[in-house]
Amino acid sequence: MKRALSVIVVASVATVLVLAGTALAMSSKAGSSKRSAKTTIHVVELFTHAGSVDVAPAGPSQGDYLVWDDALVTPGTKHVVGHVSGTCFLVNVAGGLYDCPGVTFALAKGQILTQGLLPLRAKGPTFGAIIGGTGAYAGARGADKGRALGATSIDWVLTIAS
Repeated sequence: MKRALSVIVVASVATVLVLAGTALAMSSKAGSSKRSAKTTIHVVELFTHAGSVDVAPAGPSQGDYLVWDDALVTPGTKHVVGHVSGTCFLVNVAGGLYDCPGVTFALAKGQILTQGLLPLRAKGPTFGAIIGGTGAYAGARGADKGRALGATSIDWVLTIAS
């Protein structure tokens, strides 16, 4: 009888400890969840150092690519705040569609890495994904939106969600 009572007491204590541990873990997770604040960065890219590479066959063909390293300025000014570098590969000749696997916005507080499709013949804005960063932007996730400002610049809005 004493042995049966001991087993019941030990089992009850173990159950209480497991439940208490589970409750503590759940409250710890709930208390540590962060609300992600959005950060918006607005810059204008000035076409300064861009080129294109025509691969065989001559003329527009899949695999041709664009390369650049352009200045970024504060909108409405000529104040340089960084630069944007990247490469984009022509994937659809008829549609003028480029795939940009890595475009880096280098700013004073770190770098922001984006990727996406660039439809050069599109009339509206282009959109891409923010897939990472360094410095103040480490672990960045979000989206970019680019809008051509004539033939010499692009207005960029980078929205970082985390």
